[in-house]
Amino acid sequence: MNKKRIASLLLALFCFLHFFACTEGKTDIEASEPAPASPAAPHQPTEEPAETALPEDEVVMIAAEIPKERTTEIPTEIPTEQPTETPRATEAPAVTLRVQEPTDAETLSARITEAGSVAAVEIDDGALSNADLEALLSEFPNVTFRYAVKLGDAYVPCDAEQLDLSQKKISDVDELKRTLGLLPQLNRVEMIGCKLGNAAMADLCDAYPAIKFVWEIDLGYWGKLRTDATAFSTRSNKTPIQVKNKLKSAKETDCVQYIRYCTDLVALDLGHQSLTDVTFLRPLKKLRVLILADNYVSDISVLAELPELEYVELFMNRVSDLSPLRGLKKLRDLNIRANKVSDFTPLCEIKTLERVWYAGNEFKKSDHEMLQEALPGCILNHTSKDATSEGWRFDEKGNKVENYQWMLAFFEGAPRFD
Repeated sequence: MNKKRIASLLLALFCFLHFFACTEGKTDIEASEPAPASPAAPHQPTEEPAETALPEDEVVMIAAEIPKERTTEIPTEIPTEQPTETPRATEAPAVTLRVQEPTDAETLSARITEAGSVAAVEIDDGALSNADLEALLSEFPNVTFRYAVKLGDAYVPCDAEQLDLSQKKISDVDELKRTLGLLPQLNRVEMIGCKLGNAAMADLCDAYPAIKFVWEIDLGYWGKLRTDATAFSTRSNKTPIQVKNKLKSAKETDCVQYIRYCTDLVALDLGHQSLTDVTFLRPLKKLRVLILADNYVSDISVLAELPELEYVELFMNRVSDLSPLRGLKKLRDLNIRANKVSDFTPLCEIKTLERVWYAGNEFKKSDHEMLQEALPGCILNHTSKDATSEGWRFDEKGNKVENYQWMLAFFEGAPRFD
């Protein structure tokens, strides 16, 4: 074969292979003759336009739209399942028992227990003894008992507030205490002439402090003092028999100590006695007039607890400290002549003072000047030769001065012993 023929064959083979390479990978549709283009369709470029380059620092994120998850609406109030209540047994209505026939605590206790729900028990007079009543009240504190307490030959309703036992002889104080314990609303018991001594009556008073016991304190020579009295005065004139029977306060058993139960006292005169301790005055909060002249008192600290005091006589005692008086905001008349006072400054604070008698103490001229400046409207006497002269009780004409008359009026009708 000549060279020209060989070159022609090689060229033909090359063209075939080139054509085959261009048509390989196309679908049948693409390989087939294309359909004629629509007249309205614009000419489509054979090559896709090049993409516009983005700046290097710009990031473009293309995200498909994520469908929102459908949320279930939560109710504002979460329904709760109501528990099923267990049916309760019907409670028996509270009942009131009536006790008419005589019985005892054991029998009535069994009856109350058997009844189940008892609100009250009504007991007729004489149906139950006081001792059995006491036992039942203790056993059934939530039950209301209506009853009457046997006291002597009479019956006292359980809701009584006052009781009069005057002139009834009381022989068993312990039994009386138990009886009073069954009368919870009592606030006053009169026991004049019950033949009980000071100690026994004091024991009753201390056992029932909420009850006002009215009785007569036996003061020996000085008579008897009712505990509801508003004024009392020994009115001592220093007669031989009075001197022999002076009241003393050295012991707890001294009769004057029982005056502490006279809490209604407004005026008290215990002058010219032998008193050393006056702490028994502490409960007497109503005192306005107090006379302790001519005794042996040195400590007057208890007077600081008697805020109603207006008139005080302490002359001829052993007082050295006046500081307990500084808080007495109503004090008008003060007689402290013949004591052992050297410090008068506490008196400067008592602006209500109208009269002060203080001769016979350890005072200096400067003390008098100090008092004059602190109490410009007060009559100050440091020159009297005795405790009641120069106008304390009587004026120059012998007439009672106004303040003294005011004080004496409290004792009108009160027991006095001449």
